Amino acid sequence: MAPLIACIITALVGTATPDKLSPYRGQPVVAINIDAPITENPDELKKLISIEPGFLLGTTDLHTSIKRLYSLGRFSNVIVHAKRLAGAVELTFELKPIFRLGELEIEGLSSDDELRLRLALGLSNHLEIDSGTEAEITAKAQSFLKDIGYQQASVTLNRTWTDATAHIDLLMEIDL
Repeated sequence: MAPLIACIITALVGTATPDKLSPYRGQPVVAINIDAPITENPDELKKLISIEPGFLLGTTDLHTSIKRLYSLGRFSNVIVHAKRLAGAVELTFELKPIFRLGELEIEGLSSDDELRLRLALGLSNHLEIDSGTEAEITAKAQSFLKDIGYQQASVTLNRTWTDATAHIDLLMEIDL
């Protein structure tokens, strides 16, 4: 019986997630900073944060603030950094934008094949671009080109421009 209890305790301890907030919980907040894309208004974003200077830092207020920022639908990631300052804490909310497709330029195909490829890709402006989107677009283009007879075609996709509004323009170069 004792070895079974030891195994259960070991399993529970081994799976416990460290509490990253514990060194800061209950400390007074002295400042709240917003690190966001330049198109965002930091003062408006601060209104969504349910923590103010002078408040004691707590888990519920922090989670509520993060959820409110995510609910705007403009951020792919909300990261909160805490910095200790003589018995108090300074918070920085780092907001990563959701990137969206701007323009897709295609080089290396006839205008007819380019139109057919665009239809096959089915992309729309403002499509959300994440870490796997560009690989998916490349694979889909490669498959389409093989289907229409270009067995040796190679497809290269590059970002050509990212602007302040988090739109990404792509250049697809096709070598037949």
